Amino acid sequence: MRAMRAYLAAHDIFWWMEEVVAAASRLIARRVETRHLFEDLERIEVARRDRSLVLFLDFDGTLVPIAPTPDAAVATLDVQAVLRRLRSGGHEVVIVSGRAASRIQTLVGVDDLVYMGNHGLEVQSGDQPPVRAAAERLRGQMRALSEAIRARLGDVPGLVVEHKDLSSSVHYRQVDPTQVPRVRQVVSNLVDQHRPWITLLRGKEVLELRPNLPWDKGRAVLWWLEHRFGPQWVDRVLPVYVGDDRTDEDAFGALAGRGITVAVAPEGPTAAAYSLRDPAEVLDFLRWLAAGEAARQAAQTVPIS
Repeated sequence: MRAMRAYLAAHDIFWWMEEVVAAASRLIARRVETRHLFEDLERIEVARRDRSLVLFLDFDGTLVPIAPTPDAAVATLDVQAVLRRLRSGGHEVVIVSGRAASRIQTLVGVDDLVYMGNHGLEVQSGDQPPVRAAAERLRGQMRALSEAIRARLGDVPGLVVEHKDLSSSVHYRQVDPTQVPRVRQVVSNLVDQHRPWITLLRGKEVLELRPNLPWDKGRAVLWWLEHRFGPQWVDRVLPVYVGDDRTDEDAFGALAGRGITVAVAPEGPTAAAYSLRDPAEVLDFLRWLAAGEAARQAAQTVPIS
């Protein structure tokens, strides 16, 4: 009953109107083609002169290639090194992932970063997003749904059901293609039994099960920017968001015209202004940012003769 009251409180007519407007904005913002980011580095260099950079980075498919199983994706020493360089250069670095915040911190392996998990429903430490409490009240349903999926599809080789406390993911990358339609249908039917509390989104060979709350990566990023830098954050910092999946599109739309948005290996129209081909190019871009910051700091320390 508490969960029902929380849901109804969060889903009034204004919530539904906001969802319709947000969906329309995402559709309008999508581009058939994007510019490759390396074609516009000079413009980015100019944009960052008067404002500090805030880097929002997805993990799977962005900082590291998508791995066969969730546990196989671990940040390399090169990725860890450039993240540390960026942080030591004074940049805020926020990892925004569908993974649980504690898990993503372990996989990245770099301290002094902000880890935002479960598609922005939680932050590893510090103040929490305003929807965190509502998401926690739906933990029981999310756990029951994950267990039901395991029970119904436990005979499917290669299927991984990743329960992340506040959300769950059903990975079918290693599943025989002939079994995929069954996986999708069973998961969809089971989610229907938990509506309107739980919603289903499709990613890259993954089904995302999330609390049906007025929250996504875009809202999470805007909340964090205002919480950290105040209502006038757009005058103080330049956000850069890099991601590869459908859930990152919400952040691309939220930051349109207010930051630099980069889609990694986009498979169709995207709301991002720029694109990169793969995590290797993401690493090159981060190295370029770190090198530029080091050069500026060195120039500031040169004595004037």
